[in-house]
Order: sequence, then structure tokens, then C-alpha cells
Amino acid sequence: MDGSVTMVKLIKLMENAYEQKHPNIPITYRVPEGRPNGSNQGIKNLRENRVQIAAISRTLLPEESLQRNIKLIPIAKAS
Repeated sequence: MDGSVTMVKLIKLMENAYEQKHPNIPITYRVPEGRPNGSNQGIKNLRENRVQIAAISRTLLPEESLQRNIKLIPIAKAS
């Protein structure tokens, strides 16, 4: 997983919850060093099959959603 720097706290909470339910399936937010690279790089890494999930803190651009059948799944909303 790679992506948004602003989502680190939320992603770490989700990562911990996932690891508790699925301890044998590793998950890393920004492989290999554990530091995310931002939304744009996360999407690029997803398109290049370097990660399976891109956490982004912006709306997908139309051309991004058409590539590799990328699908946006909202997990939080700013208030």
C-alpha cells in the first residue's frame, strides 16, 4: 500500500485492525520502508503493480479511474 501522507494515522489504525483479524497476511504502508509517498505516487505505484492499494486524499482524475479499472472506495470524509 502507498499513498497519502495526510492519511497516515487513519491507515495505521486500519492496518492494525486488519492485522489482528488476518495475522498471516502482511500489510505495509509504503513498501519497503514504511513511509508513504503521497497520493500521486501511490496511484502511479498502483498502475505499475508495485502496490495493491493506493490511499489517496483527493478525488481520482477521470483518466486515472479508467486505467487498470481503478476504483475509488471512500473510507473517510472531511468535515
